[in-house]
Amino acid sequence: MGVVNGRPCGRTVVKLYADGAYFLCRHCYRLTYQCQRERILDRTLRRANRIRQKLGGEPGLMATFPPKPKGMHNRTYEQLRDAVWAADIAAEDWIEMRLERVDGRLRALTDGTRRPNQKEFWA
Repeated sequence: MGVVNGRPCGRTVVKLYADGAYFLCRHCYRLTYQCQRERILDRTLRRANRIRQKLGGEPGLMATFPPKPKGMHNRTYEQLRDAVWAADIAAEDWIEMRLERVDGRLRALTDGTRRPNQKEFWA
């Protein structure tokens, strides 16, 4: 039984982890799922890729959207397509914003006005 915040855990769990010397639950080791560490944009893109694959297409921003599967209602297909397009637009906006930031930092370097350290440059 693990100890969390000075109290014994006491949880009934199915899976135990051996991260140290003991077998404890994920709560005691303070483990999180990958999706809990994702940014909103990453989660949105993951959902969009799942929709593309569900419809028989390829994942990714540059992949063409798959045609409507036989037997699927037009309205359902249009809702899925709109969700993927919204995610793609959000991703492209985010990428554009990041590129503008990097471009501004590169200009500052070439102008000689400022010399940021490496950690600051890629933040």
